[in-house]
Amino acid sequence: MLRLAADLAREVRRLIDERSRAPLHGEDVLSVLIRAQQAGWLSEEELVGEVSVLFLAAHETNSVALAWTLFLLSQHPRILCDLGDELHGELGGDAPRIDQFGRLPLLEGVIKESLRILPPVAWGTRAVDRPTQLGPFALPKGSRVLYSPYVTHILPEIYPYPRRFQPGRWTSFAPPPYAYIPFGGGPRLCIGYTMAMTFLRIALSVIVQRCALSLAPGARIDRSYQVTIAPKYGMPMVVQAKGTLSRPIRPRGTIHDMVALDD
Repeated sequence: MLRLAADLAREVRRLIDERSRAPLHGEDVLSVLIRAQQAGWLSEEELVGEVSVLFLAAHETNSVALAWTLFLLSQHPRILCDLGDELHGELGGDAPRIDQFGRLPLLEGVIKESLRILPPVAWGTRAVDRPTQLGPFALPKGSRVLYSPYVTHILPEIYPYPRRFQPGRWTSFAPPPYAYIPFGGGPRLCIGYTMAMTFLRIALSVIVQRCALSLAPGARIDRSYQVTIAPKYGMPMVVQAKGTLSRPIRPRGTIHDMVALDD
């Protein structure tokens, strides 16, 4: 593990050195961080650490979100078929351009609903920077508050039938502030929000248009809670030719505690 960490640090330092030799006028995250380090706001070690976290966080959360979304679509063939029709009608087999995102409402609903019912990030923390009253709790400065997107997203008073995958709910539903928080919210909204949503829209569009995916027979899908909610044993799926129709393969495992799958 220490050897891998050293390899990662060397690669990150190489990227930083390469970018530092170019003009640093851009607004990409790496350029901003390098300017901050050059201005004395970050040490070299802190710069390497921040860049490493950004690469690792984006990789894991995006891959988990995509895996859960493909799983949910495999369990709901009618929604998958409707999504394929929408994508083919607008894109004709191509990846979407940014200006086309707004013309793909079902794609947007599928991604939002997947991030609601199976958010990649299980929990987060916030620090109290001044004495605060939170409901019945008096929080002194320095307190830590633990919150969970997963718990918030299954509150029935906010989301009717919260354990059901219903992308259509997003056509007429606007959640109140801090009721939908797969990326956090407010001033501390995840810095990778735009990148993650763009990645999911493009990757999902390409995959759904080019192939059919079904869960492998006998698959066991258990949840794993760490910082992320991830499939414990991976997501074994069978790739088939586009247009292949089959009944959904129901998984075994604790996934049924989280998602209500039709019989």
